[in-house]
Amino acid sequence: EVGSRYKGPASPVWVVCAESHYSVMFAVDPSVDPRDSDRPLELYYFDQFGRQDQRIKLTVTPRQLPGHLTTGFEEGESIIDQCIRTKWKQADVDWNGAEKIL
Repeated sequence: EVGSRYKGPASPVWVVCAESHYSVMFAVDPSVDPRDSDRPLELYYFDQFGRQDQRIKLTVTPRQLPGHLTTGFEEGESIIDQCIRTKWKQADVDWNGAEKIL
C-alpha cells in the first residue's frame, strides 16, 4: 500500500502519469485540504504535451457520478477523469467547457 501522502499530499498538487507521460493537477485555493476527499473542489490541469492554449479548470464533485456511468471507469471515459476518481470516489468531473483529454 502506498503512503498517506500519495493521495493526500501536504500541498494540493498531484503529479499524474497517464498516457505514457506526466502531467499535473493543482488547486489554487489555499483552503483546499488535499486529504479531504468528500468536498467539491476546483483543480487546474496542465499537460505539457497537450499544446494547451487555455487554462483547464476542472470542477470535481465527489459522490456525484453522472447518470450515464455505472462505475466511472467505463471504456471511452477520460483517463484523467478515471484517475481523479481513484482519489475522489464516484466524482463528477466538469471540464468547464474545455475539451476533455481522453
